Amino acid sequence: MQGLQCKNCGAPLQIKPEDLSRGFASCQFCGNSYKLGAEPGPEMDADVRRGLKILSMADRMFEIAPLDLNEPAERPVDSRIELQSVPGYSLNIKIPRRGLSLQSGFMALFTTFWCGFMVMWNGIGIVQGQWIMVLFGLLHDAVGAFLLISTCWQILGREELSADQNSLRRVQRLLFFKREKTFERQEIKDVIFRIVSRQAESQGVTRGLFLVSAAGKQRIASNAGRDDQRWIRTELRRFLGLER
Repeated sequence: MQGLQCKNCGAPLQIKPEDLSRGFASCQFCGNSYKLGAEPGPEMDADVRRGLKILSMADRMFEIAPLDLNEPAERPVDSRIELQSVPGYSLNIKIPRRGLSLQSGFMALFTTFWCGFMVMWNGIGIVQGQWIMVLFGLLHDAVGAFLLISTCWQILGREELSADQNSLRRVQRLLFFKREKTFERQEIKDVIFRIVSRQAESQGVTRGLFLVSAAGKQRIASNAGRDDQRWIRTELRRFLGLER
């Protein structure tokens, strides 16, 4: 068992006793799941294996979240998420606004400064007829628009996941705007955590919850806390019949 490695990211699979009883194991780095007894990947060089173990130690040291996010989880005691379920027929999950936090407050201040500077920059360019100056600022304007939308979503964004016997519908709402996407149930392959970004200096990683379907991967519940995401994953997989 110790010679198994993840075919997706190359990290060694850590097989635990409970993995043997349920018949599958998940990679702690990328979340890929494997049935035990399937053909293992090729053997890694000893130096590569030692390097990956060091990375694993760094991941445990710097990441606050639990290592195996793809384990079933119960509803957090302090959860504000509304969940209504009729087993086999419907599942509705409402994720409320996150509200202002230390991180989003800092981003709001930075975004205000950035956008305020760009308004002043473009205003000067237009008043003085310096169109090259305005043209030069277009890229910065695009960054400002992205920061503004992202910050507003973090603070005010709401999300709803509704599943029935035929499909799963995801609705995102931000003030008066709404975006909706529907996934056919038979096309949904899994709901798993995957790495979203890496912090090179600390070797830490950020993981997000993704819906994996025939059309690709779609991130969901991005505004929910980590414990809430684990619970949402458990409920979705149970309703969609993805438990193994």
